[in-house]
Amino acid sequence: VETMDGAFRQCKSLISIDMSTCKIDSLNLFRNGFNSCTSLVSINLSGLNMPRLFYVNNLFEGCTSLKSVNLSNSNVSNWGNVQGLFKGCSSLTEIDLTNCSFRTSFSASYTDEFFDGCSSLELDNINMTGCPESTVTLITDLYDNRVL
Repeated sequence: VETMDGAFRQCKSLISIDMSTCKIDSLNLFRNGFNSCTSLVSINLSGLNMPRLFYVNNLFEGCTSLKSVNLSNSNVSNWGNVQGLFKGCSSLTEIDLTNCSFRTSFSASYTDEFFDGCSSLELDNINMTGCPESTVTLITDLYDNRVL
């Protein structure tokens, strides 16, 4: 599978999903994947190898019930367009990024609105244990620049 563009978009009955055992190493497009899944509470993407995945913009946008996202030990180093990744996730309280390494350079527009509308999220509840300093700096900057 190379594209999952809008795969679960507007699945109003989806409450939780665990994709941690999926083989998606050839995936390169997953934008709007869970966009507007308004009943989605938790998602587990831990341990996924996603070396080709570049487009994840608006992946969780509008998931107003989403409380936790687990991306621990996942290969997210190629994610290039993360615009609006968590936009409008007003119930989001926890993100696990343990051992994740994001790319260090982005086009400015590719990071816009990353955490916008995440009014329940505290920086202390984004687990960045084992992340390189460049990832910690990036996530902290995106958090600090969010619009509520």
